[in-house]
Formats: sequence, structure tokens, C-alpha cells
Amino acid sequence: MHMYKSLFTTLALFGSVVFCDAQDSVFRIDRKTDKNSSISGKIEGASPAGIKISVAGKVEVVHPSDIVRVNYSTMPSALQFKLQKVYDAYNDRDLETANTEMAEVLKSPDYAKCPPDVKAYLQYWDVTLKAQVAESENEIQEATRNLADFVTSNDQSWMFALASEKVALLYADQSRYVDAKKYLEQVVKSPDVPADLKLTAKVGLINVNFQEGELDEADTRVKEMIADRTTPASMKDRLDMYQLGIVATKAAKNKDEKATTAAIARINAAIAKTQDKGLRGLGYNVIGDSYKAMGRNRDAMWSYLWVDVVYNQDSSEHSKALSRLISIFEQDNDTAKVQLFREKLQRVR
Repeated sequence: MHMYKSLFTTLALFGSVVFCDAQDSVFRIDRKTDKNSSISGKIEGASPAGIKISVAGKVEVVHPSDIVRVNYSTMPSALQFKLQKVYDAYNDRDLETANTEMAEVLKSPDYAKCPPDVKAYLQYWDVTLKAQVAESENEIQEATRNLADFVTSNDQSWMFALASEKVALLYADQSRYVDAKKYLEQVVKSPDVPADLKLTAKVGLINVNFQEGELDEADTRVKEMIADRTTPASMKDRLDMYQLGIVATKAAKNKDEKATTAAIARINAAIAKTQDKGLRGLGYNVIGDSYKAMGRNRDAMWSYLWVDVVYNQDSSEHSKALSRLISIFEQDNDTAKVQLFREKLQRVR
């Protein structure tokens, strides 16, 4: 399943226009057409369900994962011009400059004049950019703490589920699996988070289980999703792939080469059967996990590289493959490749 489009990866579609209207504006992606649009009116409120905006007396709730950018009429215009520099740098994929310009936004005296919802929006940009540019272990840990603090302070905002997923991915990459699961479980349990984002979080929990080697827990989660009548039929193939991966990885952990080979053959057959590139990416990732569990890092590497180079359409599977590749190259003490794939992961995040 393709993870929801972030506020940042789609920003470039809107160009470099500064909006200083008396109205609020929400810029979004139409998930049916994948085209951009905007809606202007008065923001009446926000929650984990999205932004509630009133247009000509009609209230609409904009889904969190559809939101690309928000123009708050209550943001001082001088601050909007400063923020435009952040948007422009981000459009140019110059993350370092975007991060520097964002720091200037938060230092501005106008920032203190902003109402809480605008401050939260600006803080979200800040903590997400810092996570994207973090390279050293200390920087990554600090970025993770900042994102975690943001989630705690803004658990009723429209950014709650988006930020929770980001911090969970960072924790998982640091092998802090208990913390990763905590933030994903918060999304699943929230009464206001949209159903599709809860589904994303459930899939994220299964991914963490694979990453930490808790295959029984992964199996339980997969079976619960299969039994849940609210699980979309479109998830069936993905859940089936997870089950094949669990069988293969368990066999690999038990050093049963014959059973592992047979299970991997079934995964390869499932990959060949589907035209869904995201599902193929999942298939190659679980094959890689099986090889990795057997200590066959070279074979695992080639499986993950298939995802990196060919089946990278699903950002969650791509991130997963890059994280696994980093782990392999760290074991090999190949610092050049570790740096290369960390930079790739930074861009994917």
C-alpha cells in the first residue's frame, strides 16, 4: 500500500506563489486524479480527522494526507514571505537551505504573534525538515526527540497521524522498536484518525514486527486484519504476501534451508502474478528479510536493491529496503555505501 503523500513531497506541484488573502486556503492533492487544487474560506477547526474549512456556508473536512500546504489568514504577511523561502528551497530539493530558512521563520518576532494552530503548522515544518537533513547519530536522535515531542504536544492536530508515522519510522531505524510501535498504536487507537491512516499504521506495525524479528506478533496482526471486516479487499494480496514472508522468515530463522527455499519460491510466484509494483516491492523485501535471517546478506542485498532501483513506487517499502541495505553495509564496514544509502533514505523520508 502506498503510504500517504506528505505535505512536502507534493509541494512542488503548487509552484512559488505567496498567498496573503484575508481568507484561509488549503492546498491539496485530489487522490482520484492526483491533480492539485485549493480551497479557500474560513478554517473552523482541525483535528486528527483533518482541517474543517467553511466555504460559502458549506463545511468540508480536508483529509490530512491530502494536505500539501496551508495558508492561514492569521499568519502575519511578513512571516508568509519568509515561509515562501522555505517552500522555494524545498521545491528545489535544497533541504539544507529550507531548514536554515525555517529556523529564520521561527526566530522572527512575527512568529510569537501567531495563534497556536499556525505555530503548530510551522513547528511541523521545522521538525520534519530537521529529520530529513539529520545525518549523524546525534542529529538523528535529536530529530526523533523533536518529532516525538511534537506529537505529544499536538495529538489533537490534523498533523498527528502524519507526524506519528514519521517518528515511528525514525525509531524503527534506530532499532527502538517498542517506541516505534507505541506511536503507531496511538494512531490506531485514536477515535478521530481517518480509517485509511489507521490502516497505514496497522501495516506499519507489521513492518516493525518484521524488522525486529517478532514474527509471531506479525502473524497475529496479519490474522486480525484478515478477520476484520473493515479491512479493504484491496489489502488481501498484501496480507497474503506478509503471510508468505512470515513462513519464509521463520523457516530461515530455524535454519531450514529446504523450507525457506520453497517459501521464497512461493513469494516469487506471487510477485510474478501481480502487476502491482508496490506489492512486488513488498515481496522482494520479505525475500530479503528471509535471506538476511539465514545470514545470506549478499542475497538479501540483491533483493533489497530490486526495491531500491525498480520497485520503489511505494515509499514505505522503499524506505524499508534502504534501511535494510544500510544495516547490511554497516555490518560490512562499507562506510561509503552506508553514507550513500543514508542520503537516499533522507530523500525518501
